[in-house]
Amino acid sequence: MLPPGQGFTMTAEGRKPDRNDPGPRLGSIVVLMPTYNDWDSTAHMLPEIDKEIAALGYDGRVVVIDDGSSVKADLDRFAALPLQAVKRLEIVDLYRNQGNQRAVAIGIAYCEKSDPGDYLILMDSDGQDLPRYIPELVNACRDGGDTAIVFAERTERSEGRLFRFFYAGYQYLYKILTGLPISIGNYSVVPRQMVRRVANIAELWSHFPASIMRAKLPITTIPSFRGGRLMGETGPIGSITSSMP
Repeated sequence: MLPPGQGFTMTAEGRKPDRNDPGPRLGSIVVLMPTYNDWDSTAHMLPEIDKEIAALGYDGRVVVIDDGSSVKADLDRFAALPLQAVKRLEIVDLYRNQGNQRAVAIGIAYCEKSDPGDYLILMDSDGQDLPRYIPELVNACRDGGDTAIVFAERTERSEGRLFRFFYAGYQYLYKILTGLPISIGNYSVVPRQMVRRVANIAELWSHFPASIMRAKLPITTIPSFRGGRLMGETGPIGSITSSMP
């Protein structure tokens, strides 16, 4: 394993050729996922992400930002995943825990400097951002001429009544303090031509969707259902504080 801060890269080299591979792709999609100890969820999501990217006819690259996890990834497990459209998987280690939003900002800067692909997808690694919306996000962005960032707007949540009660209060307080809705999170697609501009927004380190709105970048949304965590549970305090700007 490489020392912390340098990361791990797994490529498709050495895999057996896929007889069902359709050949040349339309372009490339990069999926950026911050994680903190959510390795089981990440491993579960990757084949689903791969399937959706393949259905679009694109090549894929996944960049996982390890936000100072106390438990490191099982690299052999990730290398053995049956991925076809995803040609490259990178796990980038941070020296210490930065928090979700700073990990997102670091990841965007990392992708902008390396290769953001034709479309940069941002999503969480705990399973609440469902991979099935990747085609809708990309198609909405492409149909709009790649001129706007497309967010997956949450129309319904999967948590219980107690969570929804506290969360409704938080939504009200959040809108009063920021003037912004909280129906959108990290889950979004940024077209290549806008990645550099996003990476240079100063407020990005505090809150990704709020920084996009404050920078007055063009955005649009698609409706989406927010899934439940694949492993463990999200408490009201944990979820709320992760969204604080």
